[in-house]
Amino acid sequence: MTTFQFSVIVIVACACLIVGAGFGVKYAQDKGVNAGTVVNTVTNATEIANDIYDKLSGVLPASPAMTVIGLILDLADRGAKAAEQLYKTATIGKDERYTEATKFVTDALTTAGVTITPELETVIKGAITGAVESLPKTHDEDGNIIKG
Repeated sequence: MTTFQFSVIVIVACACLIVGAGFGVKYAQDKGVNAGTVVNTVTNATEIANDIYDKLSGVLPASPAMTVIGLILDLADRGAKAAEQLYKTATIGKDERYTEATKFVTDALTTAGVTITPELETVIKGAITGAVESLPKTHDEDGNIIKG
């Protein structure tokens, strides 16, 4: 197994952890669990994923794969935030946010000369999903804007 394949597996596992925590949070909310506990669960899952990445990048600091994956994680965070801003300003619709974030990441990588492979698409998908889960909630379950 190459370093890149190992890195992809770790990043996908971290993304699954974050997504799983998000679904668990939604389920818990539906069952009447305290919202503060729910937020702490998602925060802890995100911190665990970041810790895993930090430790992995410390072990393999010179790996080109880790550099690309780190770049993808950073771009996914920025892309998710940018897409959310476009949604808040009514520039794009609610269902266009994921597509817009993905386009942001893939356009940036392509501009940097990175070829988008199926493996990188998997990493991008997981990174965007994780970035979206870590965004502050803007709407309640009924679609009303949360004032904050």
